[in-house]
Amino acid sequence: MKHNRFFIGDFNSDFCQNNDTHSGNILTPFLKIVKNKPESLALWANDLALSYGELWAASAPIASCLNEIVQYQKIESIGIIANRSISSFVSIIASLAAGIPYVPIHYKYPLKRQISILERAECSVLVLDETNASVMEKLLPKITKSVFILWIGSENIDKNFKIPHWHRLVSVNATAGREPETSDSRAACLLFTSGSTGEPKGIRIKHSNIISYVNSIQKIFKPNETDRFSQIFDQTFDLSLHDMFVAWSTGASLFCIPDNERHAPGRFIKKHSLTFWFSTPSTIALMQSAKLLKANSFSTLRFSLFCGEPLSSELAENWMAAAPKSGLHNLYGPTEATIAITQTKITKKLLNNVDTTVPIGFPLSGQVAGLCNSRGDFIMVQHGSQGELVVAGNQVTEGYWRDKQSTKSKFISGPNGEETNNTKWYKTGDRVVFDREYGFLFLGRLDDQVKIMGHRVEISEIETVLRKVTKIPTVAVIVTPQKILRSPAIVAFVGKSKLSPAELKNLCRQFLPWYMIPQRVVEVNEWPLNSSNKTDKKALFKFVEESIG
Repeated sequence: MKHNRFFIGDFNSDFCQNNDTHSGNILTPFLKIVKNKPESLALWANDLALSYGELWAASAPIASCLNEIVQYQKIESIGIIANRSISSFVSIIASLAAGIPYVPIHYKYPLKRQISILERAECSVLVLDETNASVMEKLLPKITKSVFILWIGSENIDKNFKIPHWHRLVSVNATAGREPETSDSRAACLLFTSGSTGEPKGIRIKHSNIISYVNSIQKIFKPNETDRFSQIFDQTFDLSLHDMFVAWSTGASLFCIPDNERHAPGRFIKKHSLTFWFSTPSTIALMQSAKLLKANSFSTLRFSLFCGEPLSSELAENWMAAAPKSGLHNLYGPTEATIAITQTKITKKLLNNVDTTVPIGFPLSGQVAGLCNSRGDFIMVQHGSQGELVVAGNQVTEGYWRDKQSTKSKFISGPNGEETNNTKWYKTGDRVVFDREYGFLFLGRLDDQVKIMGHRVEISEIETVLRKVTKIPTVAVIVTPQKILRSPAIVAFVGKSKLSPAELKNLCRQFLPWYMIPQRVVEVNEWPLNSSNKTDKKALFKFVEESIG
């Protein structure tokens, strides 16, 4: 790993964001497998198994239909109800084949948020079938702009509901059998994340961004056609891109874990003999709380990857015992940097040498990382240096969709334009410290810093101490806003614990100053997760508001 004064990583020929080595359509490897080994298993979902040939046969008519519409109507993007059904996977493949970005809309999102995303993304096509008909029935009358409706259901649409007259219904079956022309001329997808203004922010991820990531992952893990990948992430979450395209680029099989097993997927792992696991730490924390991480439970796993949240050392150690033949890796990356941009291999030596949280490691091939101080200036990266993590490379996206102001504030120029090909850097908002042996260690979010009675408090520090004293991975801390109480108050949430709230507070006093001790400790029987399988802090805030109100 190269080490410049201001960054860690390789500024090589692979780095340039427009490099031809990462051009093309992310579906190209998938289509080669369709041609050469069509009978190989591609997807298992909802108790149905589809081969590569069958999956493409279901996708091709939709892609052909989109190609025909594009001939006389510009399509900015395609809205897909993301419910992890076979239809949603088919729709994603068709969109990518036609070279039109897909916009996943979570089926459980509030109606106003669904409409906001569709309008901001300028979706002109929506894909509809029986699995999402109930969602669309509420959504379509609220969309005032005329859109194309692609009905891909097996029954007549009139048996489900009527399409408002200002929308245009298109029969997909009429184009069945035609082979679409694949294109990579535009972005692969447009994903929306939470925005500080209350409106979701759109992030356009290009084919080349995904290809660069997949190439790096293939070099590290060398997946093959016999591998069986987990699929647990919602399609609105960029980590779902890993699930699909690392698997389908190598001819492997993808196994979609049913919703009713996502919080306790141990039986599913064993039943389907999975070899690649990828989840947030919260998922396995719930498994640990349910006592599902018994020694040698998951002997078929070759690799286990974690991303999306800080991974505690204790949790990693317990998973290592449950999957003893599996290599463990901790990945890190915001959506703006496409799935993950740093990674570290977890070993027993590493766990013995770090405190409570596993490092996020070093940048992937062709990517770089550096540090900025509170003024936004680049600082030298050396052992012990702390600052805001900034990243660059051909995985980093170009900015926020139709939001120049946010793009300007988060995507900045580097410390040495000539040396870094004048590429923009992304400010992650994460505080890290650099270790020469283990790379970057996550310290917390910049926006998790709050003031309590004039003292600066790091929420992540309190959470770290809670994990240490409770030996429970499911912990969270929130600070109530002044609108709830007259002054900010620290509220700690923990999973099932043998300790009383008073005992927990006393243990915290051994590590924290008085102003960082939680005023209230709440035991949570069912840990709340959001659509990305991360701790749902909005639900915890709501609990506090309702209990105090």
